[in-house]
Amino acid sequence: MSVTIASVILVGAVLAVSFVWVFWAQSLSSVHLNNSSEAVDQSAKTQAERLVFMNNFYNWSDCNLKVDLINSGTADNVTVKTVYITDSSGNRISVFLTITLIDFNGHAIVDQDLDRGEQGRIVLSSLNNLVAKTSYWVIVVTGRGCTYRYMFVTS
Repeated sequence: MSVTIASVILVGAVLAVSFVWVFWAQSLSSVHLNNSSEAVDQSAKTQAERLVFMNNFYNWSDCNLKVDLINSGTADNVTVKTVYITDSSGNRISVFLTITLIDFNGHAIVDQDLDRGEQGRIVLSSLNNLVAKTSYWVIVVTGRGCTYRYMFVTS
């Protein structure tokens, strides 16, 4: 009788471990599928992102550059993460890591992103090393990693 009980206990243990393994594997595949789905969604939003440079104005007395943008894509919540200013050869002049989107009245945009059709302005300060009648690139990197370039010439 003890052999029978031992066999039943052994079969029960094997079944219990098998069920635990199946549930663990299922949860792992569910997490992987969820992460994969989020990556595809992010990729689609990145492809739907379109920032268009509308205007820029360099103020010599304040040494700042105003850059007007519009979100002409189909993705909402487009954020500006980083802005670079380079010369026409690509040499970096300035990097701006803290960007504040403002409306055309000078007020900060509350959610700090541009939705479809929304316009905003960024003001880049302390650009006192620009040269008159020279070409420069403004390079805007969004929160999703898209990069937009715009060349301007100082007056």
